[in-house]
Parts: sequence; structure tokens; C-alpha cells
Amino acid sequence: MVRSRSRARFAKIGQANLILVNEPMSESIKRTIIERLENDLHEKIGLIEAELKELEESRNNESKSTAGDKHEVGRAMVQNEMESLGKRFSEIKERISMLSAIDLTSSEKVRSGSLVTTTNGKYFLAIGQGKLELS
Repeated sequence: MVRSRSRARFAKIGQANLILVNEPMSESIKRTIIERLENDLHEKIGLIEAELKELEESRNNESKSTAGDKHEVGRAMVQNEMESLGKRFSEIKERISMLSAIDLTSSEKVRSGSLVTTTNGKYFLAIGQGKLELS
């Protein structure tokens, strides 16, 4: 059952009430959320870049040590960690790209970029990033 409530859409889903917020102020809140998410992601990128630099230095120092199985194992472990960090880096870049593509204008349908209020809280539908507290 969907009813119109001022400038919001209302639906009952199971035991939770869902309200799609289409108010002028919601766009400001959405922009604030996007900025916070982007800042968090850029911070993570900075940490990954620092880790990659450290690992690269470690790998280069390993190559200067004596040859042998121990040397090769250590170098392979560093290489595996660098590849793992590279994947995380790519995933974060993809999330940033997804955030920049979100349309923040109001819509009558729940979609990416919607600000939804339920009886359990407010949810901004964007990327999977976990709980974000705004003051």
C-alpha cells in the first residue's frame, strides 16, 4: 500500500514503515553524506598507497639480501600482499566512481541516491560502506 504524504512516499513493508524523502533539504543531506563517504574513501586510498610504498621498499631490500629459498618466500609474500592491496585500491576507486555517478535529484522511486527513512533509521542508498553518523 502506497500513500502520498506531503512530499514523501510512504509504504508498509512487513513490520517496518518506509518513507522516501523528497524534500529540498534532503539534497543537502545527500551531498554531505557523499562528501563524507568520498573523504573516507580517499583516506583509505592514502593508507593503501603508503602500505604499497612500504612493501615496495621491503621487496627491493629483499632483493639485495642473499639468494636462497628464504629470500624467495619472503619476496613472494610481499608480492602477494601488494597484489591484495592493489585489488583493494581498485575496489575503492570503483566506489568513488560510483559515488560521483549518483543522481541526487528527487525521484518518486527508490533508487541509488535515495534518502529513505524507516522506523529503524534513515538510509542513504549508495555504496556499501557501513554505518555513517552525521552530527
